[in-house]
Amino acid sequence: MSCTSIAETENGETGVLSLSTTFMRQVFSRFGEVILVDGTHKTSRYNYELLAFITMNNFGEGVVVLHSLLEADGDRHMDRAIEHFKRVHPDGLKLLRVIIVDKDMKEVRVLQSHFQDVRVLICHFHVIKYLKKKRSKPELGRLAL
Repeated sequence: MSCTSIAETENGETGVLSLSTTFMRQVFSRFGEVILVDGTHKTSRYNYELLAFITMNNFGEGVVVLHSLLEADGDRHMDRAIEHFKRVHPDGLKLLRVIIVDKDMKEVRVLQSHFQDVRVLICHFHVIKYLKKKRSKPELGRLAL
C-alpha cells in the first residue's frame, strides 16, 4: 500500500505532496543507516522542486524511499517533506545515522533541526565541483586542485 501525504499552505493550496510505497518503506527499514537527500532546483517552468530521499540496498544500488514535490524551495516546505518522511518511516528512523546532502546549506540546517542525533554531511562530489567553480573566479587567481 502506498502512503501519500499532502501539506497545504495557509491559502489552502497544496504545498507539499509526498509518496512512499510499501517497497520503499521495506527497503528503508532494512537499509536505512545512510540516506541521501537531493532535490531538483528550478528545473521546470513552474519551479517546483522534486525532493528525493534515497538509501542504498544490499546490492549497492540507490533506492528512493520517499518522493516529495515541493511548491517552493523554502524551509517551511522542506520541514513538511521531512515530517512526511518521519511519519511514513517510523521504524527505520532508529537505524538512521548519516544524511548526505548536496551543497545546499539550507537543507543542512533544516535536516539538523529534525535529526539532532544524525550526522549531516555534504557530498564530496558537490564540494569539489563548488571549489573548482570558485577557483576559476578572477578575484581568487588560478589555484590548482
